[in-house]
Amino acid sequence: MCGGWTVKDLVVHLLVRERRPWTALRDAVPATTGSADRAASELAERDLASLVTQLRSVPLPLAVVDPLVNGIEMFVHHEDVRR
Repeated sequence: MCGGWTVKDLVVHLLVRERRPWTALRDAVPATTGSADRAASELAERDLASLVTQLRSVPLPLAVVDPLVNGIEMFVHHEDVRR
């Protein structure tokens, strides 16, 4: 599903999905597509190390539910990186 993506592309995807959940509306509400694209573009300008650091630091309100909610997606993308 993520053919052609780099590790950085995957990290940006995860950060947009986790930290800016309103961008998930892009599929249901076409008017929000620009918001998701801008969020990804802004993150993509940063270096990979800072993106990974941000991804590893889960905001306190999500610390309890994050492993449950995102565990499967993190595993899937971990396998993508390994390939």
